[in-house]
Amino acid sequence: MTEKPKRPILHLKFPPSTPIAVPGAPVASVAPPKALTWKCKPCGKPFQVLSEQADDEWVRCPACNARLGLASDFRSEPPNLEKVRARQAVEAPPQPVATPRPFVRGSIGSRRAR
Repeated sequence: MTEKPKRPILHLKFPPSTPIAVPGAPVASVAPPKALTWKCKPCGKPFQVLSEQADDEWVRCPACNARLGLASDFRSEPPNLEKVRARQAVEAPPQPVATPRPFVRGSIGSRRAR
């Protein structure tokens, strides 16, 4: 019983840190699809279509629970905007971080009158 097992033993509590390569299996390097942010037309709240949803499932707004369209219509390239009750959200550019101004004693907002 000193033979090495033909395939690695997988443990659910301790998943492997690197993917296991099976000899003879094709290696696919497919990038996950980019998740687009959408806005609900009835209420205006942003949401994302989950990749776990089946193509024939209805996508609902998480805020108002409105039925917005089928997941396949959101995922098609280009999205079928005639069948969808949402619009693509335009992401605002990042705002510059404002640095706090130092407190100056005796400025206009001080309590003591001089």
